[in-house]
Amino acid sequence: MPKASRTDRAAWANAAYDVAWRILHDRDAATAAAVEGVVVEAIADPASAILIATRNRALELLAGDPAPRPSIDESGGVVFALGVDAASDQFAGARQAWGAAEAMGPEDASLVDLHLRFAVPAGTLADDVGTAPEEAVDLLDRLRGRLEGAHASWRIWHDGRPRCEELSAILDEAEIRTFDPITGRQIAKHAVACEVCRATMADTNMSGVEAFTRAPVLRAPAAVHDAVPGTPAEPTAVLPEITPEPEPEPAPEMPDAAATGADFDSDVGGPGLVAGILLGIVIAVIIVAGVTAWVLTSG
Repeated sequence: MPKASRTDRAAWANAAYDVAWRILHDRDAATAAAVEGVVVEAIADPASAILIATRNRALELLAGDPAPRPSIDESGGVVFALGVDAASDQFAGARQAWGAAEAMGPEDASLVDLHLRFAVPAGTLADDVGTAPEEAVDLLDRLRGRLEGAHASWRIWHDGRPRCEELSAILDEAEIRTFDPITGRQIAKHAVACEVCRATMADTNMSGVEAFTRAPVLRAPAAVHDAVPGTPAEPTAVLPEITPEPEPEPAPEMPDAAATGADFDSDVGGPGLVAGILLGIVIAVIIVAGVTAWVLTSG
């Protein structure tokens, strides 16, 4: 495989461990999967090959383990891996992004993870999942929509204490205590006809994709770093920079100042406020569309 500099080695090791831990929620198992992944030989795109191999090995370990996969909170891995206080904003953001992805299931969530957070091309993923490149693009688009729906359901879930009394009663009656794909779909179906839950969905300034891509990459244990061959780097041996694909939205028309009563020359009720309101509307539309698509495709 291409030779790697110390910087490349750290990037590969951390990324591989991050991918594995998100699937397994177990430090030792994620370390084992990442160690196997980072020694994969690949010339054209070593970073993608390592991450794909790690993902596949982690899914194999998960399928072969009869024990239920621990939740992100039960594993304790978020605090340990990030090295931050549980009360920090960084922890809250990572936990929200990872928690929302739980509603997608580890196979789908890890696939969109490789594409959105680590810039693995759709064509490369197509080879791995056994589909044509254009079909892989369509699949990833659907997964982005599901991610938006999952993110909305996670916010409504509110750590098992939803603000909606009707939903809370439904979850209690079904004895639902954890957030998983079944919980996410049930919340999404309820939210379609619930004004309280739809208001919660719209109460955000960040899309699900943006929250997901902003989650920090975990620091890998020393065993993973040591497993990566480490002689001088070649130009192709650099982990792709995380550059999430932009989601262009048509710019809505600015409301007329006289009609709205807003003074566009002042700080209060001026362009900043109007722009913030419009941004919130656009994000709300994206979220509601994602939830509706998720409900329709999940049956």
